[in-house]
Amino acid sequence: MKDDISLPLKEFSYGPNSVAKRFSGYLINGYRFHTTKRDATHKTQNPGVTLVSLTPSYASSKDENSRIEHVTYYGAIKDIIELHYYGHLKFVMFRCDWFEGGEDKYGLTCIYFNKKCYQNDPFVLASQVHQ
Repeated sequence: MKDDISLPLKEFSYGPNSVAKRFSGYLINGYRFHTTKRDATHKTQNPGVTLVSLTPSYASSKDENSRIEHVTYYGAIKDIIELHYYGHLKFVMFRCDWFEGGEDKYGLTCIYFNKKCYQNDPFVLASQVHQ
């Protein structure tokens, strides 16, 4: 209730509205994203996302010195959710299935859809992903 706190911070502190919006498709960052459920009924499919993150990595389990490196994550959108915070603040999140990726002998990226990972952390902000 103090006057020296910014309006966006006050709105955020109230928590999200109890009603969220769900979408089967969303346009952001110049890309059109769709859920896997929506794409199952269409000829063209577009549920894939990539996320590049600065992540600490270690050479081995005994290594105590981490290196910060860019790591690319690959996922398929299961759900698109828009949360509204009382006022003008809103966030769009993608709930994704994340998969292991790697390079083949020609240097092409391969996604292993039979190897799910990061199942305890399925959400990402829509503004952070690319296709």
